[in-house]
Amino acid sequence: MDQLTPRRAAGTRLLRRRLPAFVLTLAAAAAFAVTTPVGGASAQAATTGVTVPSHFTWTASPGNISGDSTSIFNYATNGQPGAILFVTPDYDPGGVCPCTYDTSPVGVWYDTSSGRWAIFNENRTAMRAGASFNVLVVPGGSASALVQTATLVNSRGDYTTINSPLTNGAPGAMLMVTPVWNPGGTGGTYNNHPVGVSYNRLGRRWAIFNEDKAGMTVRASFNVLVGTSDSGGGTPALQTATSANTRADSTFISNPATNGNPNTVVFATPDFNPNGALAGTYDPAPTGIYWSTAARQAAAFNESQAPMPVGTAFNLIIYPSTHFTWTATPANTGGDSTYINNFATNNQPGAVLFITPNWNPGGVCGCVYDTAPAGVWYDTSSGRWAIFNEDRSAMPAGASFNVLVVPGPSSSVFVQTATTANTAGQGIMIDSSPTDLYGDTSLMVTQVWNPGGSGGTYNNAAVGVGWNPGTGPIGYGSGWVIFNENGAAMPVGASFNVMIDAGGSGGGTLAQQITTSANTSSNSTFINNAETNDNPNAIVLDTSNDTPASPVPGFPPCSDCSVDPAPAGVWWSYIGGEAAVFNEDQSAMPLSTGVNLISYPS
Repeated sequence: MDQLTPRRAAGTRLLRRRLPAFVLTLAAAAAFAVTTPVGGASAQAATTGVTVPSHFTWTASPGNISGDSTSIFNYATNGQPGAILFVTPDYDPGGVCPCTYDTSPVGVWYDTSSGRWAIFNENRTAMRAGASFNVLVVPGGSASALVQTATLVNSRGDYTTINSPLTNGAPGAMLMVTPVWNPGGTGGTYNNHPVGVSYNRLGRRWAIFNEDKAGMTVRASFNVLVGTSDSGGGTPALQTATSANTRADSTFISNPATNGNPNTVVFATPDFNPNGALAGTYDPAPTGIYWSTAARQAAAFNESQAPMPVGTAFNLIIYPSTHFTWTATPANTGGDSTYINNFATNNQPGAVLFITPNWNPGGVCGCVYDTAPAGVWYDTSSGRWAIFNEDRSAMPAGASFNVLVVPGPSSSVFVQTATTANTAGQGIMIDSSPTDLYGDTSLMVTQVWNPGGSGGTYNNAAVGVGWNPGTGPIGYGSGWVIFNENGAAMPVGASFNVMIDAGGSGGGTLAQQITTSANTSSNSTFINNAETNDNPNAIVLDTSNDTPASPVPGFPPCSDCSVDPAPAGVWWSYIGGEAAVFNEDQSAMPLSTGVNLISYPS
């Protein structure tokens, strides 16, 4: 007899880092500010306190594993029993290992004692450290998010039939499915079988079925997403294995959103007969996603490593992504640097990187300050890009950074280097050759120690950009200037990655924040933006702009604008549900200064 209750109780005994008192208080408050779905219906609308869909990648580690489960720590899911989660194993996030197989069917469950969602193995085998999962969090109560529970009435043989106006009579609908052990934190039923979806043309109904043809487990429940309208910007696609795109255990996805992009996030659900075809193909192995470094394509694969049957089809939701979050750990940190391991940057000396410190990725600690100005450099010996502290202080473990990778220079992305000809005092005039620059241009800037792996010049100062109308200390015509916010002289040889108007951002949204008494408190200015509000997984990059909105007379420092010499980072506020730009040294954020922003929903 399975020791069900003890096993789930063991799942609540995860070791957790003690959070600051104010974080604990806010987390506790969030845990109660939710509603849960009402049980009993076959396909019921779910409800939750989560308001914005978001996605992220979660990796099992010794610190978050207990038994067959890895407990998720993310503000979008913590204390949210009504959230609707979808997970797909990801063999190599960012195109690099851990490369861990998980041959068990997986599902999700909510631990009511800890207020955490967890990913678990349906066969109750131990969760392996290094196993990674793409996680999509959809608000309960969304029009297209359902919880399907198998009953004696709606189940027959290996399937349970969905009865919903969203899917009835709609053979072209695209369904994503993830098993959920206890919807809303109630109940608890295993279904130790890989599942897919199929359309019954005679009954005009969709069904969830066991790929190994085993009988459907009564009371087994499944999260169901119909289409992508509630996916938070995902792109739908259908992948069918053919002799041309299939090798061994994998079918390779040829899609502009995934080709050449190892940071693309993909979700997959097997579809037995897309568009209600008369015939279909079974594939009884659990499905995962990986990115092939050889093919430079994403692929759906069988976690059991069994051959992929030709004709197998998958519903996909794709999030193209040129950005990711990187966290310094003892294993990837040496001295003042943390070394990035990502296929988009490894052995790519010509890549152009933009970074912003992120105090609490996913809205949870972390919470590590790094008061040094940060830059990037390329280690020619390892072929890795690294993030480093310009003052050469040790990189603190736990420091996190949002990273945007542009493959190389273009008309809107270039490297600017200080020379004796273009530098005076604290500033460097940006050369106009890459493109015409005007006062209403928005620039993103990151210091780079050795562009292309050559050279090496430190500039131990936080930098910003400002518009020079021709009357400032640099005696040239009007133009944009990169300058040291602390007033220190700009060293000749200092280099900067520059992006114009989000032109190389891979779909990022450009915005500008001006600090006012209404949006600024203490060391932070809070961003009111549809892409970041209520979304702790949103990614934000920033650059200080000391002539915001329009050109103003003078050149920083000046009486018309404010200079903020502190290194800046971003964080997500638990209280207001907003992202914020803050001073890493915790000094007060000055009013009447500006920040250029690029944001991604997640």
